[in-house]
Amino acid sequence: MRPGSRRSMSAQASCAAVLAVLAFLPTPAWCAGPLQRYALVVGANAGGGDRPTLQYAISDAERFARVMVDLGGVTPANQIVLKQPKLRELTDAFDLLTRRVTEGKRTAGRTEIVVYYSGHADEKGLLLGDDRYSYRTLRDRLDQIPADVRIAV
Repeated sequence: MRPGSRRSMSAQASCAAVLAVLAFLPTPAWCAGPLQRYALVVGANAGGGDRPTLQYAISDAERFARVMVDLGGVTPANQIVLKQPKLRELTDAFDLLTRRVTEGKRTAGRTEIVVYYSGHADEKGLLLGDDRYSYRTLRDRLDQIPADVRIAV
């Protein structure tokens, strides 16, 4: 087994699990219009402080993003990928995602979002270098996005 292959298999399993959930979500009769799926994918190798730098968080995020386009029904225009973002960049990405979904709801019968994070975290939130994005803030931001389905991984 080559170094990192176990981690790569874990990322593939995560991707497969999300795609299985998306594929089997029931579509109600009122949702006869087209589906638009969006993804915000974040990879952060650095967790700040004395935490060791991760080797595969960014590459896991890149692979997940590719799977979402290749198999998950996300168009490249509906995807945002961040690599080792600062807190402000993540906040801006959520703003952009919210705008895109709001605009997409005008033409789509159903909108779905997937937010994927690979990196350090603790009991309080996601760690982006020396910044922390709290779970409460994450929950509030997800609730503000006017999508029919919201999945966070």
